[in-house]
Amino acid sequence: MYHHPIKVFTAAPCCTSSTVAVDTIMLGIGISPFAVSVVLVAATLLWLLRRYLAGGCCYSKARLDGKTVLITGGNTGIGKETARDLARRGIMMCPEWQTEDGFEMQFGVNHLGHFLLTDLLLDLIKSSTPARIINVSSLAHAYAKMNWDDIQMRKGYNKRDAYGQSKLANVLFTRELSRRLRKIVSGVTVNAVHPGVVATELSRHVMKPGSLASRLISLIRYTPLVWVFKNPVQGAQTTIHCAVTPELLNTSGLYFSDCAPKEPSQHALDDDAARRLWDMSVEMVGLI
Repeated sequence: MYHHPIKVFTAAPCCTSSTVAVDTIMLGIGISPFAVSVVLVAATLLWLLRRYLAGGCCYSKARLDGKTVLITGGNTGIGKETARDLARRGIMMCPEWQTEDGFEMQFGVNHLGHFLLTDLLLDLIKSSTPARIINVSSLAHAYAKMNWDDIQMRKGYNKRDAYGQSKLANVLFTRELSRRLRKIVSGVTVNAVHPGVVATELSRHVMKPGSLASRLISLIRYTPLVWVFKNPVQGAQTTIHCAVTPELLNTSGLYFSDCAPKEPSQHALDDDAARRLWDMSVEMVGLI
């Protein structure tokens, strides 16, 4: 009678001696082949998920010789990668905070600052046609609405609502600016983009401030997700696509995600809201 301390089962039509040896070794050291299979399947699914979330890629080889490109937030993250690609600030969910001018920080930095900068450069842009303006918004705009009665959120601050409102403002501003440009000049386009969920320093305020315990909880909550986020190079692709793709020369007033036009939220399609935001912004930054 033979004694068989280890049994190896396989669903394969044939089994080589090397396969048996590997399975035997894994069982001998306490590792189940089934467990290994589960890990491999899980790793494959995570890889596929990351590939899916990476989104579209800009394949245009268009040259920018003789062109001038102005990028805000070009020192790190998506802005840096956009600048790097075209050459070869943004704030997110921060605690209640005001700019030096007294504006709610996210609305002030993410919308009003860009609104004013665009206005100050507009005459130069109009004299430099063809020209393209790209506003970096976010999918977060789809879960937000404009708090017209308390745009600065002085009555009750919620960092996620404030961020979403600022990103919705980006899309509304894009829509209204496009409408106005069509009436006065040809050859200047403006579009908004969602770069994707990107692992950059922009999300530094998502972590809960305070005790060490709260920081650890936030770290545990968010860190496992970072692996499936886009990296800054991938996050820059839609911006680059809108900036250089020849076929988009006359495309304006749209919202892009993964290098393709996408339908924004219903709130973002409200022309009355876009005009109201424009008038409010003009007054807030002192252009009247």
